[in-house]
Amino acid sequence: EVASGSSPQPAAAGDSPSPNPAAPGVTASPAAPDFFQAAPTSSSGFQGASTSPSGVPGAPLPGGSAPDAGIPPPQPLIDPPASATRIPPRDLVAGNGVDWTPGTETAAAPNAGGAAASGAEGTARPGDASLEGPQTAQVTLQKVLPGEIQVGKPAVFKIIVRNSGALTVPKLEVRDPIPWGVRVMRTTPQAAQGPQGEILWSLGPLAPGDELALETEVMPLQEGEIGSVATLSVITAASARTTATRPQLVLRAQMPQQVMIGEEVAMLITISNPGSGTAAGVVLEEHVPTELQHPAGTDLENWLGDIRPGETREVQLKLRAVRPGTAGNLLVARAEGNLRVEHRTAVQVLAPQLDLLVEGATRRYLDRQTTYRITIRNPGTAPARNVHLTATLPGGMQFVSADNAGSYDSTTHSVHWLLEELPTNQQGTVELTLVPIAVGTQNLQCDARADLGLAAENSLPVEVEGIAAIHFQVADTLDPVELGRETAYEIRVVNQGTKAAENIQLATVLPEGMRLIAAEGPTAHSASGDEVLFEKLPRLAPKAEVTYRLRVQAAAPGDHRIRVQVLSDDMQLPVTKEESTRIFSDQ
Repeated sequence: EVASGSSPQPAAAGDSPSPNPAAPGVTASPAAPDFFQAAPTSSSGFQGASTSPSGVPGAPLPGGSAPDAGIPPPQPLIDPPASATRIPPRDLVAGNGVDWTPGTETAAAPNAGGAAASGAEGTARPGDASLEGPQTAQVTLQKVLPGEIQVGKPAVFKIIVRNSGALTVPKLEVRDPIPWGVRVMRTTPQAAQGPQGEILWSLGPLAPGDELALETEVMPLQEGEIGSVATLSVITAASARTTATRPQLVLRAQMPQQVMIGEEVAMLITISNPGSGTAAGVVLEEHVPTELQHPAGTDLENWLGDIRPGETREVQLKLRAVRPGTAGNLLVARAEGNLRVEHRTAVQVLAPQLDLLVEGATRRYLDRQTTYRITIRNPGTAPARNVHLTATLPGGMQFVSADNAGSYDSTTHSVHWLLEELPTNQQGTVELTLVPIAVGTQNLQCDARADLGLAAENSLPVEVEGIAAIHFQVADTLDPVELGRETAYEIRVVNQGTKAAENIQLATVLPEGMRLIAAEGPTAHSASGDEVLFEKLPRLAPKAEVTYRLRVQAAAPGDHRIRVQVLSDDMQLPVTKEESTRIFSDQ
């Protein structure tokens, strides 16, 4: 039977040999090109594994004799070493029978010709011009077997391969499984063993009209129907060519090195393509630095389209300087094919700056005058003009005076100064005298304003506290006092400070010549012997006062002194006072 076409087709065994012998002058193919793979390795000898009529490989036919009866076993071509882990393929040569046992072949190595690795590079070049355009191979495969073969008598199986197309086929592979019941003696041309134990011919090139005859001499071993299905793999070649170009982008920008804040910055952008190919889809990007400004935002794009080789484009861009400092401008040009180029330029934006410093005491007591220093400095790169300095006073501060022609505005409770010009890296200082009149945090707020929208602010929080000042007096109501008569001591405690006094405690010690009759005051008391202790008074407001009273009886004549102690949370040590009382007798 004959099969033809552009793809591999199996061919069944026929009943008669082919009437057409192999074309004269056609021999086995030379070695394959580098881009073809060598046949995978297999066992050194082989015998077919097709199923016998009885269904068991190698089983004798019914009524027949055992396999290989009366046929001497062939000697192998090469004896493999005992330590070999892999049996290389052996060529099938004339005069050498080769056996094959199922399960002894070595698995083929993984195909190294799969998908190309990402990033791989090569050295291939375009082929002949004749390989350009559609390439369709037409190859015919025919397998021819004798009508009858006999056990123990060699027989020849033929395969005819014919190029019936108009193109030369660079490479072909014919695979023929070894039929059941035979042993291969030789092959012509010399064949190799395939990964599945099959006979493998690698052929080519095969010119149009050429024909190859492949022969396999076998020794029949079993009775029954003998045959196999041969397959043909055709590898065709096709070529194409193109021209690779390399587009390039060169980006330049011209802009002033210095500008004054508030001025316009004109930028001339030049983009050219000195390469050999067209730069497609060119986009120009501008990343506006914070020191500059554009009405459309900070990330700008300009679609330029395609730029041909040798072509130059110019683009104008106008920005505005809005913040002092060195502006690092970034331009990017990008195109298809990951083409990208950057250009960086710097422009210095000149501008005056204002720094404000407020110095002075941050903790003051009520009604204690203090002076604050306000310093304004220009660390910028241009003079500051028409500088207005304002100090806004808190409600708990009272204005006293200001130097350097500072004027106080009672309606806004603020002080103002005017400076026509403050040169670069220069500073000026004014003094302001205030009096705290209210306790709590008093925030002195200062700010400066100048031309070009310059502004600076600073503040100084001042903690204003009061002072608790406890003062007390001790006085007797009757002095001298006659023996046996009563007198009283009044103790008047006054907070003369500006802060409430807390946890005020009073204690008295009576002299031996006096006896306590009664005691009263703002808190409870306890008496023990000649000592009287009043409990703590939690709070005594500024300018407030309380009175303690002790009634005593004159018990012994003489000059007697009562001792009084007062202690509060604001006092580190108690204050002690004495009051003298003279007791007399008419005896």
